Amino acid sequence: FHAFMRDVHAFLHENRMAGINGLAKKLSKETDIICFDEFHVNDVADAMILQRLFTALIDWQIILVTTSNYPPDRLYENGLQRARFIPFIDLIKAQMTVIKINGPIDYRAQEMGQKNTYFYPLTPDTRQKCARLFQSFSKNEELRDKTLSLKGRTLSLKATSHIAYCTFAELCEIPAGAEDYIALSKEFETIFVTNIPRLTYDRRNETKRFMTLIDVLYDAQTRLVITAAEDPDHLYHGYDYEFEFPRTVSRLKEMTSQTYLSKWTIDHS
Repeated sequence: FHAFMRDVHAFLHENRMAGINGLAKKLSKETDIICFDEFHVNDVADAMILQRLFTALIDWQIILVTTSNYPPDRLYENGLQRARFIPFIDLIKAQMTVIKINGPIDYRAQEMGQKNTYFYPLTPDTRQKCARLFQSFSKNEELRDKTLSLKGRTLSLKATSHIAYCTFAELCEIPAGAEDYIALSKEFETIFVTNIPRLTYDRRNETKRFMTLIDVLYDAQTRLVITAAEDPDHLYHGYDYEFEFPRTVSRLKEMTSQTYLSKWTIDHS
């Protein structure tokens, strides 16, 4: 969804005269069905576009299929200018068939064990385990300074030829967004995110960026290694994202599980 909306914003910027209807017309020539897995909205710019976009897609007879952790009435809950988003919710309920699917088992949670790539709390022992895992993945290749150029701004980090080694501060305490993280996921197959603190109420912006980062890396099927102050279930301590953050928790559990990591050979010694 983040990548799709990035392309939407880019099209609208470059084709102001064509607008959203022009985009829908273009998409109708390329595809019959658009599917969004785990659809959600937490960006005000996206929220303001979606009603017009979905209306245009439906008018051009494109079939829309989505999955979501939230029923329509809870999309963009507590978001800025949410009153302007309500017509989009009404559109979903009027034009789409809404099906509630319940399942009693969290299969991602079952995978969360000791042998994974999520290390906590932030102690010398967990840092040492993380460092050993990096040596195993990198085959002792040296870390070097790396700069990604992104439309007039830069993202600075340390990396090998295929691994990015970043701190939470380097990725989430700067004005970064989905586009930056998408570029990061395209550049590296493995990303280390270290020193993630407890995400408290005073880290609202950093938490949102972290949620976006995990969404992007999950969609790209990037290999992820984390060191954090708490386990995933207790990492967030706030109210702004109490409904949205459980999706991040679920993805963290899957991304650091043996099933997700089975495509790579891992040495946990």
